[in-house]
Parts: sequence; C-alpha cells; structure tokens
Amino acid sequence: MTGVDLTRLMFGLLFTVSGQVKIAGAVVKAKSVSREDVSSAIASAHDGDTVMVPAGTASWSSHLAITKGITLQAAGNDATVILDDMPRAQRPGPLPQPVPPQKRNLRRAEPSRPMPPVNRSDPFRSRIGGAIERDQSLLTVTLTSPQSFQMSGFTFRHGSVTGIGSGPAVRINGTCPKVRVDHCHFDQLYREDLVTGGWLYGVIDHCIFDTPPRMSEILIVNHPNWGGRGNNYGDGSWAEPPYFGSGKFIFIEDCVFNNLGGRFPTNGAIDSWSGGRVVVRHNVFNNTRPGNHGTETGGRLRACRAMEIYNNKIVYTITGGLGQLRGGAAVIHDNILEGSITRGWVLAVYREISPFRLWGAANGNNDWDVNDTEGNGTNVSGHRPHLYASGKHTGPNASPVLVVSGAGWTPDQWAGFSLTNTSQTARSGLHYSSYIRSNTSDTINFYGSSDDSSEHGMIFNTGDGFAIYKLLVALDQPGRGKGDLVSGNPPAPARWPNEALEPIYSWNNTLNGSPNYPGLRSPCPTVKENRDYYNNTPMPNYKPYPYPHPLAVTNTNSSQTLENRD
Repeated sequence: MTGVDLTRLMFGLLFTVSGQVKIAGAVVKAKSVSREDVSSAIASAHDGDTVMVPAGTASWSSHLAITKGITLQAAGNDATVILDDMPRAQRPGPLPQPVPPQKRNLRRAEPSRPMPPVNRSDPFRSRIGGAIERDQSLLTVTLTSPQSFQMSGFTFRHGSVTGIGSGPAVRINGTCPKVRVDHCHFDQLYREDLVTGGWLYGVIDHCIFDTPPRMSEILIVNHPNWGGRGNNYGDGSWAEPPYFGSGKFIFIEDCVFNNLGGRFPTNGAIDSWSGGRVVVRHNVFNNTRPGNHGTETGGRLRACRAMEIYNNKIVYTITGGLGQLRGGAAVIHDNILEGSITRGWVLAVYREISPFRLWGAANGNNDWDVNDTEGNGTNVSGHRPHLYASGKHTGPNASPVLVVSGAGWTPDQWAGFSLTNTSQTARSGLHYSSYIRSNTSDTINFYGSSDDSSEHGMIFNTGDGFAIYKLLVALDQPGRGKGDLVSGNPPAPARWPNEALEPIYSWNNTLNGSPNYPGLRSPCPTVKENRDYYNNTPMPNYKPYPYPHPLAVTNTNSSQTLENRD
C-alpha cells in the first residue's frame, strides 16, 4: 500500500482557516509553494483528495491547470504566497505602484484614505467590457459535474514582472455544482483577480480583494454554458427563469473589497455578463461596488442574467455613483451606503446610444428589439417598424444637434424616440444612432458621449440624412428575463425572443443613515420606473437563500449533481 493510499484510509478530518470540515479522500502534501511542487502534489491526487500547500513564498512564471475535483488548502493569513511573475507584454504607461501594507485597510469597513473628488455625471461613462483575451492566468481550474472544488488560504500577490496581465490570476470553468474559494487574499495584482465561467454554482467567501490604481473590475462571474446548452455566450441562462432565492448562483459573501487609490469606483469592482448569475451579500466595499454589463459586451456575449445585492456595506470617500446594471433582473435590498455616494445604480442600455456589431443598435428599426410598428406606440408581430420622420440636416458640419429648417415640430414631440444618422457609419459599419432628449420646432437634441467619439459621438454634417423610429423594449435590457433560446454565431435569425418582464426591485437601503434610499434610476426611454424597476418596493414572494452559504459551513467534497430544470 502506498503512502497516499494509507493516508486516504487514515485521514478523516482537516482543520482549516474556515473551521473543521470532513474530507472524503486522502491528504497529499506539497513540498513547498513552488509551482513545480504544487503541480507534483496535484498530479498525485485523485478526485476528493486534499492537497496541502505549506507556508512560504514562491514566484510563479508559468501557468498551472487543474482538472481534478480536489481541495487545494494553503496555510492562510498571508502565509502561503504566490507571486505573479507570469510574463506578458507591457501596456503603455507606468505600472500602478502598490500601496504599502501600513497604508492599507484590509478588514475594516472604513476606506483607507480620502481621494480627490471627480465628476462622473454622465450615466453612461464606464468601461465597456471586452471579450476575454488570450489566457495568461496563473491558475485555471476546469471541472465536470460529478466533481467539487475548494481553494482556501492562498495569497496571490504582484511580483516583479511589469505590465498588466491578460486574463485573471485564477480562472474556474466547467460544469460543477460545488465550488468554493475562501479565505484568500488577492493582493494588488495587475490583472483581474478571479473569473468564473462555464456553468458553476458555489461561493466565494471570506476573501480580501486589494486593487491598486489604474485597474478596473477584478471579480467577474459569467455563466456562458448555463444549462449545458453547448454554447459560450450565456444564451442558455437567458432561456431560464431567474431562480431568485435559490442556490443556482455564484455567491460572494463576507468579503472585503478595497479600491487602493483608483479615482473611480470601477476600480476593484464586481462585474458579470455572459448570462451570469451572482449573489453579492454581507460584504464590505471601500470606494468600489458591484455592477454588471449588458449585451454590448465582448461582441456575441449576452448580458448578466440575474443579480441579488443585499446586506452589504458600501463606503465612498471618492465622489461617484454606484455604477450600472446593464441587463437582466435584480433584487437590491438592505444595503448600508455611506460617504460621498452621488447616486444609486443606473439602469443603462448601451445599444440605445451606439451601434454594436452582431446585435446592432437599439434604434427602433432592429428585429432583435420590440419596435413601434403602427405609429401609435404598439408592436404587431411581422409588421415593419414605423418610420415617423426623415429628411436632411440643414445645419453646419460636425453639429451635435440635428437641424431641419422649417420642420415645424411641436416642442419635445420626439423626446424618447430614436434618431439615426443614415449617412454616417461607426467603426461597427452600422449607422450612428441615439435616443432623443428634447426638440424645438427645428432642432433635435440627442444623447451623445465623449467616451469614444468613433462609436458614441453621433454628429451631423450638412446634408446628412436622418430617420426617426420608436423603440419600445431593447433586447436583454434591465428588467427583462426569460425568453426563447438564441443560437448561432453570428446569432440568427434576428428576432425578438419574447423576453418576459422581470422587474428590478430595490428596498430598505440606507444612505448615510437616511432610510428608503431610491437606489435605481434610468436615463433610457425604454427602462421605465414602476414597470421595469421599482424603488422602495420589495419583490413579491422573494426569500433569500440561507446565509451563510451551506458550502461555507460544510465540505465541498460530497455528492451533488446539476439539473437542467427545477
């Protein structure tokens, strides 16, 4: 009998930083924290085993892949440290400098230090998430349904390699119902910290995320393969109910998120798209917050499908809002908001201000959306969108407003409609478009953005054509949910997938001690209060999932399988 087999028979208990848990398999001890020794120990392990990694510090400069359902257990308390020295091309500009430990605030609810205020009044000003780049992760875990996985007690810290990495430090993929990452410290990595994909359920708990300046979202939850649909875009998740109050999410709980010097609250934030389903609860956010991206992110990828955000403490000393929710359904309740927070979550639809490849613009003339076909604010299936007005711009070149001499319009008759420049095209090859804010008798003021003039900054030159349509509902917009299954890349045929109304609810949130903070608003004409979202209104029949998460108090290594349906 080998030593590993003997250990498999003898060991029944393991004391970890999270408490006493039972282990079904053997304990395999790595000789050190070096990549080679950890890899060798994992190679000796079987599904259900625990790989123990001792205290120490080691530089990792190459990738490690795990395909086994194991518990990867380190010493915790910043004792087992992996330094990120993965080679990568350096991006332009100086590397963000790490914040010394004595100037950090790792576990307290108050932010570490004040930072200068900034003006982010434009509700659409935010990074547009891109597609997942070539993977240069330190650690990737790929799982199958019978397996379970736990990683506990590690510290991942920046090394000596300069440049911002492509891909996260840790990526977990596959189909697995029991995934836990706990008591880890992601210490100022120059990359995303942790990304989950595939079709996973589980919990990320008791972790610390310290983010240096000039970074962005660092914890990303995606569900591109939800339901085993065999795609990579989140379509399966959008064909399912939200399952609020169930365990069919990635839970993020009892963690601390520190934005260590970033000017904007996107620095060190939580994000989600590709049909992602994420519960964010009982965390502390210092100058950062949770949010999500929509069906403009990464080309073919769909929006975040569902979020629950509750019982968190979010503290700002920078000036800014709580970010954006760009798609799907959500519940937001019982959060404590403090400091210089200027506004709640903005419900934004970027396709209403920009033409994006594959999906196009939500401009009232796109078959992916619900458009006014009858000229009276209604849609009849099979009818073409109603063209309300067209003509040419008679004003000067590079005009930020549309001018049509002698139009004779009634003031604000076009407010909330969609305007397209039929002469100019953006980088996507599609015509610029945006929603109309107001109009006079011969001018139209529309939404414009300085974030990316080649995509968002619609202007008119003398003689440019225009068209006015009316958009009723955009694909995957905030407050929409389960619909028909979409497939193909590019997705085809373009058709409204009959998405159900699933409003976003916000209630019992406080700002600086004041109750009933109205945490939701939207600048988009199609996202309407008291239809698509409700402030200070509990979701009917909603009950949160038990806290703490069962995986946070029991071992992950026990049998459970995923189901396609309830």
